[in-house]
Amino acid sequence: MRFFILLFCIGLALRIYPSFHHIVFPYDQARDALMFQDMVNRTHLPLLGPVTDIPGVHHGPLFYLLMIPLYALSNSDPWLPVFFLMLVNLSTMIPLYFFTKEVFHDKRVTIITLVLFIVSYEMISYSKWISNPVLAVPLFATFLLLLWRVWKTQKKQVFWLGLVFGLLVQSEIVLAYLLFPCYIILSKGRVHIKQWLLFHLGVGVGILPYLVAELKYHFQATNALIHFLGSTAQKNPLVFLTTFRHGISILSTLVRNNLFGLPPISALLTFVIITVLCFFAVRKTIPSWKPALHFLYGMLACGVGVLMFGKSPEIFFFAGFGSILLIIAAVFLVVMMKEKQWEFAAFITCIILASQIALTVEQARAGNAYIQAQKGVLFDQRLQVLDAIYTRVSSDTPFTISVFGTPYGVRTSWAYYFSYYSSRQAVILPKWYGYTVNGFIGDDILPHVDAPARVHIAVYEPEFSIAPQYKDEFTAYQNAHTTIVERFTLNNHSIEIRKPK
Repeated sequence: MRFFILLFCIGLALRIYPSFHHIVFPYDQARDALMFQDMVNRTHLPLLGPVTDIPGVHHGPLFYLLMIPLYALSNSDPWLPVFFLMLVNLSTMIPLYFFTKEVFHDKRVTIITLVLFIVSYEMISYSKWISNPVLAVPLFATFLLLLWRVWKTQKKQVFWLGLVFGLLVQSEIVLAYLLFPCYIILSKGRVHIKQWLLFHLGVGVGILPYLVAELKYHFQATNALIHFLGSTAQKNPLVFLTTFRHGISILSTLVRNNLFGLPPISALLTFVIITVLCFFAVRKTIPSWKPALHFLYGMLACGVGVLMFGKSPEIFFFAGFGSILLIIAAVFLVVMMKEKQWEFAAFITCIILASQIALTVEQARAGNAYIQAQKGVLFDQRLQVLDAIYTRVSSDTPFTISVFGTPYGVRTSWAYYFSYYSSRQAVILPKWYGYTVNGFIGDDILPHVDAPARVHIAVYEPEFSIAPQYKDEFTAYQNAHTTIVERFTLNNHSIEIRKPK
């Protein structure tokens, strides 16, 4: 127990480093924070969760239901939600402990797996990302444990397996492809109707909000998914080839960010070599571990299923799969120990630990995050931008702001940043001047005006995907109505202090 507590404390310290506010916080996180505040004010609980990129399809509300009270308690400060997600992330150690203990019956596999988990750059990064897929990390490890138990004749666990699967789907709807290994395991041996009913009852409880939403909104998500899958089936086979290549790239990144901090392809090749060596070494040294390895390899292969939809996969479609990589690596190291290859096992262990810690420190110092579309959109970096603005604008001076950012013309992100900063620093809020798109949450925080104030701020966010002419139009509009007084760059943001012409 003391060792477990020590690992927990080390893992928590690595996750807090360098601060609670060193978190990726672009539009999605700002939108959610404002939405949570609105839900608290209206005492409204959501039936649907975050939107997906398939129109009409949402994730489940589980993430929202957990975040709403945390944002309420912290007065919309993300530090408490982040701290909670760090604890949720570290709770993954519990199912990993029981899985490795029950499957391998060797304390060394358990200890090495947990040590690798707490230093994994991917696991650390997921703990600091306020988004629905992060819940899949502990849920996936629990899913592995329950699936193994059901496979090993503990059929009474089928309800809980179904429940955890349903919660996984709520956290990331793409993980519905994990239904396939469930059906394969349930089909082994004699098929009992009671077990199938209990499994689907558990699934129904896990996705209950989906079922209610489908009835309320006339099967909106079902129809949208049918339409999406129908259009996917008509795609050119070359699209699937491109998707598969992208999937291999993601697998390479998973290995890099969990085990070997090498260039992704080199990391993948290293893992493949270790996997092959592990397979043959287990056959020779510990044949009783063969079913466990087959189980883990089979679960990795299940991830290929998501590539069959012709949709370009994202790294978080495989949230939790890093746990499988860590377990396989731990098994390999223990097998090397059993074969008296102590120096080699120690060398590989040191390489993994050093590379993962170095990757965490390196990325933090560079201001990078694991899932990041733009540089400079970490929360503490945006606060530094506001610090720089307010050092040039006195706290009681009215001013306007224009932002060339993403989504272009939408005020939501900067509405949250300014609202957060204003409530803590007792400064006035600016008005929004220039191109704007109405109808988004936060519009009332930065009301639009038709003329720039005596002090006007123009902000160019770090590079993002948009046609170049929009930036030219934005700049031309600013130059037509205002004159630059000062220009500076901070955290990849270009900031201009302007005055009206």
